[in-house]
Amino acid sequence: MKRLMIAIMTLPLFIWSCGDDDDGGGMPAPEPVTFQVTISNVGSPFPFYQSGVFTTPVGENEAGPLLPGSGDSYAFSFQAGSQYLPGEVPKLTFLTMLVASNDLFVAPAAEGIPLYDENGDPLEGDITDLLYLWDAGTEVNKAPGSSDQPGTDPAGSGEEEDGNVTLLGGSGQAIEVSISTDDGPDSFTYPPLEELISVSISHTGTTFTITIENLSGSSNVSTPLSPGGYVVHIIDNPLYTEGEAERNNGVEEIAEDGIVGDLEEYIMPETGLINPLSPGIWAVHESGMPLFTEGAADYGEGLEEIAEDGNASVLGGVIEDVSGVTSGGTFGSAPAGPGGMYTFTFEAVPGDRLSMATMFVQSNDWIFSFGEQGIELFNGTSPVSGDISNEVMIFDVGTENDQYPGAGPDQAVRQSAMNTGEDDPDNLVREITTTPQIVPSTESMILVQIEPQL
Repeated sequence: MKRLMIAIMTLPLFIWSCGDDDDGGGMPAPEPVTFQVTISNVGSPFPFYQSGVFTTPVGENEAGPLLPGSGDSYAFSFQAGSQYLPGEVPKLTFLTMLVASNDLFVAPAAEGIPLYDENGDPLEGDITDLLYLWDAGTEVNKAPGSSDQPGTDPAGSGEEEDGNVTLLGGSGQAIEVSISTDDGPDSFTYPPLEELISVSISHTGTTFTITIENLSGSSNVSTPLSPGGYVVHIIDNPLYTEGEAERNNGVEEIAEDGIVGDLEEYIMPETGLINPLSPGIWAVHESGMPLFTEGAADYGEGLEEIAEDGNASVLGGVIEDVSGVTSGGTFGSAPAGPGGMYTFTFEAVPGDRLSMATMFVQSNDWIFSFGEQGIELFNGTSPVSGDISNEVMIFDVGTENDQYPGAGPDQAVRQSAMNTGEDDPDNLVREITTTPQIVPSTESMILVQIEPQL
């Protein structure tokens, strides 16, 4: 995961902040208490951004293979932007079994297929020439139609091979495979891959659709294609590595029997959004909320710059002049990826409250913040302490139209300049209560702790 963390720490300078300001301030009160707040990014560096399985031919109601000559196809869709983290172009890996075999599957090169070129243009059209026929190395190969293949014997039968994942060939030439026969070792020649399968990719905005068709039957091999699975990723070799053994992650079950359950069970918990936090703002105040009013438009004092670009300097320059604020400042000078954190300190007296905001970086204009009144810093005269993450919510500031989290071209990681993107038709600040499945729960992304320095 080192590449992920390096990418996170090199986010564009659209996300930045001025230095901390921990000036105490406030109405005179006996014995002010100094507090330290730690904001930690506890998000997971998920290896997969999007993932899923495809099991049912287009237009059908039940799962099943693509049969030769049926005209059926599989199709699946996912989201992907020009880069997922800075300098990291998202890639696609998927696989389907060549059913007339013991453990052969069709898939891209082990590192995956980049979804955008060096100019930032999306991949589209026929991509069959980017695919290969692979041997999972888990079951001894026999000629198509032999025993221990789907349709002839139960799943999981067959002579174990205890080998490595091997690239056999691709488009443009016949593919020779070593096989076992009753008379000893032999070979079988499959036709070029483009005579067995056709795969194309199309896109609308950041939504990509893959279509898989079965072309077999016109050559010496007539074979179904099985249900399969896919992942969108920035790591190399996400599901298999050439020359290494299968990883017990579900590839074997697809390659031998076209069964997707084990792969689905593996990829789903490993799929989610990697979301850095941005430098942000804090304010101690007596009542109300100095940063925003839920159900009203942004004040125009600098919260928009945090919510859209991770730039806390604008609001940081005026926060102590905002009505009701006794002290305030900024925290952080760079994005904080999973494992990163920010700290700031301040003084407060009974009756004071705390508000803060940090950008949900994989968005157009979302922030993490407390509710409209902030949080109380004292229970009577006793200072609060401990984990206050349950007070954190996600708010849409209403200044920029939302795009899909982690893919939108006008989001900080991918935008060409600060303050880009269409205006939000709903310009009111509101709490976000529903998000795409890709967005983890708030408590699994951010941890906020407060400790009085007694």
